[in-house]
Amino acid sequence: MRFMEKRPVIEKQKIKKVLLGILFVFAMTADFTAISVKAAEHATQEASEGETTPADEACRGVVRVCSIADSELSTGSGFGVGKTGEETDIFITNWHVVVDIRTGAVSDEVYILLDNEAVKRDPQNDTVSLDYSRMVKCKVLRTTQGYPDYAILQSEKKIEGHTALSLLPSEKAKRGESVFALGFPGSSDLANGNTYCAALIEDVTVTKGAISRFTKLQASGGDTMIIQHDAHINHGNSGGPLVNEEGVVIGINTYGFGDVEMEHSAAVYIDYAIEALDELGLYYETKNGGEKQAERMDLRIFALAAAAGVSILLLVFWAVRKNKRASSNRDQRVKEAEKIPSAPDSQTPLVRPGASAIQRTAPVSSPSTWNTDSGMRLQAVSGVFAGKRYAISSRVRIGRDASRNELVYPQGTPGISGAHCELSFRNGQVYIRDLGSTYGTFVDGKKIEPNHQVPLRLGESFYMGQPSERFIIAEKR
Repeated sequence: MRFMEKRPVIEKQKIKKVLLGILFVFAMTADFTAISVKAAEHATQEASEGETTPADEACRGVVRVCSIADSELSTGSGFGVGKTGEETDIFITNWHVVVDIRTGAVSDEVYILLDNEAVKRDPQNDTVSLDYSRMVKCKVLRTTQGYPDYAILQSEKKIEGHTALSLLPSEKAKRGESVFALGFPGSSDLANGNTYCAALIEDVTVTKGAISRFTKLQASGGDTMIIQHDAHINHGNSGGPLVNEEGVVIGINTYGFGDVEMEHSAAVYIDYAIEALDELGLYYETKNGGEKQAERMDLRIFALAAAAGVSILLLVFWAVRKNKRASSNRDQRVKEAEKIPSAPDSQTPLVRPGASAIQRTAPVSSPSTWNTDSGMRLQAVSGVFAGKRYAISSRVRIGRDASRNELVYPQGTPGISGAHCELSFRNGQVYIRDLGSTYGTFVDGKKIEPNHQVPLRLGESFYMGQPSERFIIAEKR
C-alpha cells in the first residue's frame, strides 16, 4: 500500500526527465536546423551566381523548322516536348510552318535544321543551297487546317542538344505576367548578312514582354483562344514557344497584328496542342509555376519537421514503456473475454454493385453502396456525369461493364473501356490506376502507365479517353 502511494511521485519524476530531454533535443535540433538552412541558403546563393535564366535554359528546347513545298523553302520555329530536360524527337510548331500556304497541303518535306551550315543563301544571285546531312527529316503526326494553327512533328531521331520543355495550361497564366517569346525570326538573319539560316541554340532570339489579355482571335473566325502579349515577334517566330518566367511553355507564337507591323503579338493556347498530344498518346510533362520560389520554404519545413519528428519519437518511446504493464494486463482480460460466446455482427458485408443478380446498364445515380465513405469526393466536371459528386471508398472502379464497375458508363460511350480505371483510398490518400484501357487515363493532362497506382491530390483532375470526361478530387461538403 505504501508502494502504491509513492508510485505517482516516481512517475512524475520520470515524466519530468523525459520532457526535459525532449526539450533539450528539440533545442539542439532547432539550432542544427537553423545552421543547416543557412548553409543551404548560402550554397544556393553561391550556386545561383553564374546560373542561366529559365528563359535562356528554355532556348535548348527551340529548333528551326524548314519545310519544302514545290521547290519553295520556308522556315519557322518549333520546340520539343517529352521528359523535361531530356533530348526528344517530338516537336510542336505552327500549321502554317509545315504547309504550302497556297494550297493548304502539308509540305513535301519537313526538316529540323541542325546548324548554320544546313541552309546557305547567296543574296547576290538570290539562290539557296541545302545540305541535307545537316538536317533531320520529320513526319507530321497531326496538324490543323488553319486555326488553331498547330502541328505535331516527330523527327527521325532525337535532336542532339535540344531538350523537351514543360507545358502549362494557358488558363493558369495571369494577365500582366512577364513572358518571353523564343524563336528564329527571319529578321535576325540580317545580322549575318542573310547568308545562312541561323539554327544553333545560341542563335535563338529572346524577346520579353507581358501578357496583355486573353481573347479570341478574330482572324480565325473568333473561335481560337490566344494570349495577346507585347513580346515582339516577327516572321520566323511562328511555331516558337511563349514561356513564363520559369521557362514553361504557355502558348505557341503564331501571329502579329496592329496599326504598326507586329504591334501586338498573339500566341495560340498551348491547350490545343496538349489535347492533340493526349489523343496521340504522346508523353509530355506539365509544371505548375512557383516551384523554384517554394524550394527554400520546403527546406525550412523539412528541417522543422525533422526536429519535431525526433521529439515525437522520444515521446512515443516513453509512452510505450509506460503502457507496457497495462498492455500485459489488458491482453489477459482479452483472453478471458474470448472464452465468452459473442453475439453475431450486426453489420452485414456490402455486396459490390453489379456483382450478383443486379445487372445495371444505366449510370450510377447514387454512391450510397460504395463500401466505407473516405470523406473524399469524385466530382464530375464534364461529360456523362457532369455536375454529380460521388463518395470515394476503399475501391471504386469506373467503366462500361456493369458487372465489374461501381461507376458505370452507358454502353457505347466514346473512349471508355469495359473496365477503364480504378480509384482507391488508403492511409488518407486517393490513388488512381489505369486498368489497361484502350484510350488511356490522364492525370492533369499526362497519360499514366497502365496498372501503376498514381496518387491524386485534392483539387487534381483526371480524365478517361478524352478531355470531355473529366473529374476532380474534392472534399466532402
